[in-house]
Formats: sequence, C-alpha cells, structure tokens
Amino acid sequence: MARDLSPEYQNNPKYRTHIDRVTEGMRRRANKPDRRLSTAYHEAAHAVEAIHLGATVLEASIEWRFGGLQADWDSEGRVSPRWPDHLDYPMQLEASCRVALAGRVGEQLRRGKRARLLRYGGTDLEVITNAASYLNQTGRTRVAWIRWQWLKTLDDLEGLWPCVEAVAKQLLLRERLSAEDLDRIVKLADQANEAGRKAAQAWGLRERRKNPTNNDRRSSEHR
Repeated sequence: MARDLSPEYQNNPKYRTHIDRVTEGMRRRANKPDRRLSTAYHEAAHAVEAIHLGATVLEASIEWRFGGLQADWDSEGRVSPRWPDHLDYPMQLEASCRVALAGRVGEQLRRGKRARLLRYGGTDLEVITNAASYLNQTGRTRVAWIRWQWLKTLDDLEGLWPCVEAVAKQLLLRERLSAEDLDRIVKLADQANEAGRKAAQAWGLRERRKNPTNNDRRSSEHR
C-alpha cells in the first residue's frame, strides 16, 4: 500500500505520480452510480443487521477516503458497531459474523435476485472465518455453521428490508450517518412498515367480509 512505502519512495515524484493515478482511478470507479448504489445497500444491510442484533452502530459511511499517500484502499464504505457488555465473546463473534454476511445479502436483495451464499472478501471474510474457526472444531462444521448464519441473516433482512432501503437512500444523499441518524431512520422505517402491515391486514379483513370464501362461509355456518 502507498502508506507503507519508505520515505525514499514517498518523496520520489515518479512514484507519487503513479500513486495519484491509481487512487484517482479507484475513486472514479467507486463513484460510478451502480457501484455507489451497491455500496450504499451493502453498508445499510451491515448497519441494520447490527442494530437488529443489539449493537450500537457508531457510524455508517460510503465516503471514499483517499488523499495521496494516505489513501485508505480498503474503504469505499464502512460501518462501526459497538456490542453491549452483556454479550459474551462467542455471542459477539456470532453476531459479528451475521453482520459481515449481511452486506452481500443486501446487495443481492437490492437487485431482486434469488439470494445465495457467495464468496466473501476483505474484512467481511476475515470476520466470518475468524468466528467460524473459533466456534467450530472441523472444516465441515465450519461450513455448515456459516451457511446457518447466512440463512438467519437472510431471514432477518427480508423482514427488515424497509429499514435497509431507508438507510441506503440516506447514505446516498449524505454519505455519512451518525449513531443518532441511524437510530432515527431505522425507527421511522420500522414504524412505517408496521403501520403498512396493519393497514394491509385491515384491508384484507374488509375484503374477506365483502367477499367471503367457501371456508369463511362454512366457518360462519358452523358457528
């Protein structure tokens, strides 16, 4: 990485020119509309899953952090969760694994594709493999455990999707959200989703009363 170069190379104009070209190319790639959209949903899914599992998310961001020799090559986006003290280490590992898995799940759900367990990379892969290795003895049980965590994460995010969408949209608008922002956005989206669910149930009940099915008629006659 550029920041790891010795001062001899850092002060060489030739190397600085190459570094600037690379960082500018990475910045342009990160700011492509579809890439930004995917990053926003990726980080939003991380954040919502973490909040759902009891963490305080200190911030979520899709800012591209770079600055010459101090380019942060690994961070097109980031989420910073803090787990409550009552969670012991194994529980924190499992929760962290599900948060790490959530990013790619969020990307797939955003595209409307059938979600499947994909290859992971970077920090997400490190968190997943560390948790699986610590909590499972053999390679076979580790793979099965990861898949089980992935299924639980998928189930969570399908139910929390309005919250993921709300956070992603705000990330695209503002690029960085604080803990207070995230808490407010998730609560509002959750309340709206619950209100919509209740309204749908009430509408369905009214429709059934207007147009009773055969089962409804038999049930009424039995009473």
